[in-house]
Amino acid sequence: MLGFERVHNITKRIRRAAHTPEGIQGAKKARMRSSKDSFSKASFIRAITNTLKVGFLVGILSTGVGLLFAYVEEYVKVRTKFM
Repeated sequence: MLGFERVHNITKRIRRAAHTPEGIQGAKKARMRSSKDSFSKASFIRAITNTLKVGFLVGILSTGVGLLFAYVEEYVKVRTKFM
């Protein structure tokens, strides 16, 4: 639902900007400067680092679980009533 609201708000801004004489304007210089400052903060770098670490860990663990299931499917004889 949140994703839909964001897309709706963006398209609403684009439609509104299309009706103005100025049209769609680019980002202001001050806004770009402040985002560059926020990207270089230690908390932002720590957040990106933690995100990459967790993503790598999840990838390794999911690969291991997938290999375990593939091994059991291929080499272990499972006796159940519905198979």
